[in-house]
Amino acid sequence: MIINNKRNHWVILIAAVLAGGGFATDSTKEYLNSQLQGPKLYNPAWAGIASALLPGAGQFYTKKYFKAGTFVALEAITASVANYHYKNYRSLYDSYKNMQSGVSDAESPLDSAILREDALLEYGNARESKIHMYNTLSWMVGGYLFNVLDAINSTSFFDNSDTKDPRVAAWLAAIPGLGLGHLYNGSLSKAGLVIMTQVSLGVVAYNNHKLMREAEDNISRFIKMEKKVIKEKENLETDIDKKSVAENVLSENYKNEWEFRQNSAFRNRNTYLWYSIFFYIYGILDAVVDAHLHDYREKMKLYPDLVPANDGAHLQINYKF
Repeated sequence: MIINNKRNHWVILIAAVLAGGGFATDSTKEYLNSQLQGPKLYNPAWAGIASALLPGAGQFYTKKYFKAGTFVALEAITASVANYHYKNYRSLYDSYKNMQSGVSDAESPLDSAILREDALLEYGNARESKIHMYNTLSWMVGGYLFNVLDAINSTSFFDNSDTKDPRVAAWLAAIPGLGLGHLYNGSLSKAGLVIMTQVSLGVVAYNNHKLMREAEDNISRFIKMEKKVIKEKENLETDIDKKSVAENVLSENYKNEWEFRQNSAFRNRNTYLWYSIFFYIYGILDAVVDAHLHDYREKMKLYPDLVPANDGAHLQINYKF
């Protein structure tokens, strides 16, 4: 049985789309409000504590309702998927224990050997479910931290127009998994997003590497057994029963199954490694751009002006650079 990993891809995709849309909408509103009536300040401690107690509560406090809903949905989805993998792991592990206990009660050495290999495959299934649970939990914990930092950032308490050095931002962002470049720029929300994404992608890649190595160990075990059987067959040419047992125990089906798992884990590991590299580079570039544009609100002012006209009124938008 091979556990499908596509569910995790969908969780990531849905969360990214919701987060991207929600943050773009709220950022536009924040900018327009700050230009027209100035930013409204909220207590960052209250926002952070609220989101720490209940994801999305801090965003609700600062009236970022779409963000609040996004974080609630993100935590609910990841928690439900993690719970699904946990239940699947427990079920598969219990099945493995039952199969293992029946190995000694098998009627023949051949039955015992086949049941032992089936039990090991079932244990591999349980391990995959457990690792998928850990992968999803890493997204849930990362999303929780992201939620708290975003809630604090949403208060606008730490907003300032101080000049930032892009080189410092780049060097700090080059430290993976900490979001230091964005923290330096004062963008706590982006720091949370970078921490969640970089760390979680690294965890998923590492866990798939573990699955790949475990499959490789089982493949090596079969290769050693094949060599041993070949040597035994040379000495047991007249013993038909023992030859039959050896040939059946070393069925290619088991070896092919582990090779399939090894290839699947290898592809997943490399895929998530590429994702990690992409978001690592993105984090550095984004920190540099943020540092360059950190004081853009002072450099660029938006002045709406309602001008009377013969047929009514015209709205003019003036930019000051």
